[in-house]
Amino acid sequence: MERERAAREAASKAGLLKKAVQQKEIETRNAIELERREAELQLQVEREKWEAERRRMAIEAEKQRDLEEVKRNAERKLMEIQKQQQQQLASVESELRSQEEAAKRDELRREIQQMKQ
Repeated sequence: MERERAAREAASKAGLLKKAVQQKEIETRNAIELERREAELQLQVEREKWEAERRRMAIEAEKQRDLEEVKRNAERKLMEIQKQQQQQLASVESELRSQEEAAKRDELRREIQQMKQ
């Protein structure tokens, strides 16, 4: 009888121990799964941060390219305006010289006319 009781107690303890081991295994697997999920989430967060930074840098680079293009266009336009002004100035100077030469010829003709009279 005592043996049966001892056997039952041993079986009960073995059953409890087996359940405790199974419970511990479940808790361990759950803890490992939780850590894996946390690591995945952290990795996802890092990827999203990296992607946001990459997009921000791409936008900044595009802004810089746009600014450089605006600057080049403004410089080109300024050069065109300066060239036009130089051409206009040369044209005005040429016209002025022509008028001065014509005025000198007219003056010389008048002087010649006056000398002939």
